[in-house]
Amino acid sequence: MLVGGFPAVQGLHANERRTVLQSYVDAVVFRDIIERYKVRETSLIKYLIKSLIKNVACPFTISKFYKDIKSQGVKVGKDTLYQYLDYIEDAFLAFRVPLFSESVRKKQLRPQKIYIVDNGLAYVNQLSISKNYGNMFENQVYLDLRRDGKKVSYYLTEKGGYEIDFVVENQDGSLELQQVVYDTSDLKTLEREQRALKQAKEELGIEGRIITPEDYVLDFLEKE
Repeated sequence: MLVGGFPAVQGLHANERRTVLQSYVDAVVFRDIIERYKVRETSLIKYLIKSLIKNVACPFTISKFYKDIKSQGVKVGKDTLYQYLDYIEDAFLAFRVPLFSESVRKKQLRPQKIYIVDNGLAYVNQLSISKNYGNMFENQVYLDLRRDGKKVSYYLTEKGGYEIDFVVENQDGSLELQQVVYDTSDLKTLEREQRALKQAKEELGIEGRIITPEDYVLDFLEKE
């Protein structure tokens, strides 16, 4: 969950692993983004990537990022930032997950959630030194859903504004709600997530379940 899946870093000391993984990000930035698309504002796109990694498994909007860099005196148009975001996703470094809604307007207005292509990359490039296991676990679950060819979105309940981590569309078109909970010992958190899942079921008529680390391991073993 924290080391990631790149073969070359398995078994490395933490400091050495961090160096290698950070070099991977640099390689993607320069080879697959800056050189490929002839990006001139290299420092800006690097800052955007750092912001995306910092917001792994969290909502992200270009508008908020635009206000951030504008306050720092950086002059760039929003269209350019949206283009940079497309470049980053085309390079398979980060992925955007939209809101689940029949309303196109709601999808456009609501933030998209950000996930990173590898947990190791996300972890070693975090700006915070704290271990956010919950976000790392959610990122890992997303990567597995994507790997399985499933379409993923997230949902905000009409009543209460609770967030459902994943609305999963299976290859047969069926839908399932998934709420990711890393620490089940926190009863208040678990109760809140169960309440959110119940409300979403009532609004959407879609069955769902809570995914814990134990569930994740069992699902993995069943696939094997």
